[in-house]
Amino acid sequence: MKKANAKTIAIILILFMTLGFLPMHEPETASASGARVHVSVIDPFAATCTMGGPPAPNQNGIFHAGSFIDIVPGVTTAYSILYMLRPELNIRSSGHPAWGGMYVEAINDWGEFDGGPLSGWMYSVNGIFPGFSSSLFYLQNGDRLEWLYTRNLGYDIGEGMSNLGRDQWGGDLNFNLSHYNVSLDDNNLTVRVTMGGASATQGANFNLDDSALPNGISVSIGGTYGTQIIVEGVRPAAGQPPITGSFEVGVTVGASQRLPLTISANLTPMPGPAPETLELSASSITINDNNLTRTVTIGGTAVAQVSNVSLDTAALPSGVTAARSGNTITVTGVRPAAGQQAITGTFNITVTAGNLSETLAVTVNLTARQANQNQPETLSLSPSAVAINDARPSSTVTIEGATANISLDASELPNGVTATRSGSSIVIIGVRPIAGQPAISGTFNITVTAGNQSEALTVTVSLTPQSATLNLTPSVVEISNTNLTATVTIGGSAAQGANISTGAGLPDGITATRSGNTITIVGVRPEEGGQAIAGMFQFDVTAGGQSETLTINANLTPPDVAEAGLGNEENGNESPSERQAARPNATIFPIINISATAIENWENTFVDVGDGAWFLDSVRFVGALGLMGGTSPGEFSPNTPLSRAMLVTMLARLSGEGTGGGETWFSAAINWGIGAGLTDGTYPSMNITREQFAVMLYRYAVLSGQGTDDATNLSEFSDTSSISPWALDAMRWANASGIMSGRTTTTLEPGGTATRAEAATLLQRFIENLS
Repeated sequence: MKKANAKTIAIILILFMTLGFLPMHEPETASASGARVHVSVIDPFAATCTMGGPPAPNQNGIFHAGSFIDIVPGVTTAYSILYMLRPELNIRSSGHPAWGGMYVEAINDWGEFDGGPLSGWMYSVNGIFPGFSSSLFYLQNGDRLEWLYTRNLGYDIGEGMSNLGRDQWGGDLNFNLSHYNVSLDDNNLTVRVTMGGASATQGANFNLDDSALPNGISVSIGGTYGTQIIVEGVRPAAGQPPITGSFEVGVTVGASQRLPLTISANLTPMPGPAPETLELSASSITINDNNLTRTVTIGGTAVAQVSNVSLDTAALPSGVTAARSGNTITVTGVRPAAGQQAITGTFNITVTAGNLSETLAVTVNLTARQANQNQPETLSLSPSAVAINDARPSSTVTIEGATANISLDASELPNGVTATRSGSSIVIIGVRPIAGQPAISGTFNITVTAGNQSEALTVTVSLTPQSATLNLTPSVVEISNTNLTATVTIGGSAAQGANISTGAGLPDGITATRSGNTITIVGVRPEEGGQAIAGMFQFDVTAGGQSETLTINANLTPPDVAEAGLGNEENGNESPSERQAARPNATIFPIINISATAIENWENTFVDVGDGAWFLDSVRFVGALGLMGGTSPGEFSPNTPLSRAMLVTMLARLSGEGTGGGETWFSAAINWGIGAGLTDGTYPSMNITREQFAVMLYRYAVLSGQGTDDATNLSEFSDTSSISPWALDAMRWANASGIMSGRTTTTLEPGGTATRAEAATLLQRFIENLS
């Protein structure tokens, strides 16, 4: 029979542990695209069981040491992959009607509540705990999946309730995606992204902003309970351009929660011959008194062999002609002579290429000339040749003579050079190529036509590429345990040709990849017991002869040790007195005479310690004694966790020991604490728990000759069983002495982190108790 509160705890666990539906079919075990993930199933604390529960059946805690398993991206889930490990693993799961999924109760008969009232299985992907159904988390190639056993609602393995949505407790709903970046390619045309967090489980309404997506890529909401984004791609038809690039979809829930989903696409056209096409740049044109000449370009794949193109102009009236030169059709009209009949109407030209044909409709409105208009028109350009170069990117040419009925044929001009007509002027403009592109050079003709007259305008071009520029935003990024991923934008004219060169600058555990104009830096924390990755690392981003340095400030530490902070010293049999006796050079002199005047005259300079703060008197007390100062000028940081080194430093000051000097700010204090028998000096930067705090105060009291016989059985607290065996006597003494009460009326929270405000209060009670 499980404990009376088992259902309540199960609901809490289900919120952020392994929810999901049992697949209705046998999961895929192979992937045609070669995708795979690394999977492990581990109980990190099986050998020591310091969280208060019994040992796991296999004492080494390795249920599955780790292996690579083939998957189908977007199909295989974190839940279904457990079944790929059968018969090595025996999975026991049950349905949960409220949350609509399957809950993993046990693996190899080791499951929820077997390791204590707050124990059960959780999963993480790439070091991140998604916090929603494992059967809705679709794995991608290269993911690292870990199933981990927790004995303390996830706090002992790095993910606690504070990181999850709090809809059950009156807080804001959270919202997350199983993947913020997905890829579509020829072998992976469908990707599923799960929308998780409390917002999803509450059945929230989701909206997708797909306005940035090109034709060929679509998104929709579907999947189990409508909590999946289905991203689908369609390969272009043969002969069509590929779909490449990065596109963003805005995923919105409620009025204010919005997350970006980036889709990186590389969809190439379908194989096979492209269908022939015939296209006209205009399907209809007008010829009138002011526009006697019009040109139409013949396009499409059917005109690759221009000899296959023919014109049927039989419908054109006298006075209107059409001729083809290469892929250009030129339609010319001649106004009737004075006294002749006007030419009006719409006439069709049929353009044929192979089995394809298109119709060009020509609307004509040519009136007869007046008697004084029978003189031949003249046309001249001033000048008739211009040069476009870096120093002179534009030029203007004047049209003289007949200025009506003027048209330009600028089809010879290369990309980067344009010609436009405004009244009697032709403006030619050149744009220099961007850095890394080829120069534009050569001589090209523009044909200027007015009525039956035409002149050639010669344009000599010499445009060299612009100077390359390159800038990174930002140029310095931080990678830490809480910030494993950072992005940098490549800017400047050289961005399109940027190359990442890592050289030997990056250590194992930190990678940098480029997609388009974005560099993504990813850090992986070392395995437990591994070497920390700390320091400054640099590599160059180069493009177009330009180079910029990207700096990565890294601080990646291994996960906390299994004994939650006190290291191997708790496994020994020495008593505190025996420890101190073995180190005769270290002594403890507690402060007995406390200056009431100093305490009364202490001035509060901390902006975060208000006059009504419950910890004000304690901060005044330890501040007047010189035991604790601020974390920065004007700030005490009452809610910041206290480290083991901080407490040892304060106890050293209490004994009158100097704490300055040494390689670090805490070196002298730690050396004193080792000599005094208070600590073995391991893990000084680790946050100290409440039970560790009690143990150090208890040892100090023993070594200073104070009585430690007072003890309570702690029966009024519901979490007494979670106190580590090595801390039980200290917790009983601290509670009986009035130094440490419960965090609530029914819980001690021995594994909870002690804050600086709590440390000030505990120290004041301890010193007054000694005095």
